[in-house]
Amino acid sequence: MLVAAVAADDPFATGVLSAALRHLASAVTAVYTAIGVRRYLIIGGFALAVGEPFARLLTEQLIDLGCFGLDDDQIRRMVSVGRADDDHGLLGIGRMVQATLT
Repeated sequence: MLVAAVAADDPFATGVLSAALRHLASAVTAVYTAIGVRRYLIIGGFALAVGEPFARLLTEQLIDLGCFGLDDDQIRRMVSVGRADDDHGLLGIGRMVQATLT
């Protein structure tokens, strides 16, 4: 029901999701600050069901928290939503192995 409400631009549902994403944004900010990861592919059933609004709300939280040394446009480029398939982990490890072996 939350996914449908966010898709319908319900302000209460969007606010609930945005507030919940503050915790994920804090974790992303901590990882960025600790080791400099600047690209996050969001996957998982709920995130994929919500789609782009999930990435937008997460990005808004990241901008609000700030990522040291990054401007708003750089922060917006950090987050994207993956495709609804089971290949993300396999493709990522495959690319890493290919880059390591070549």
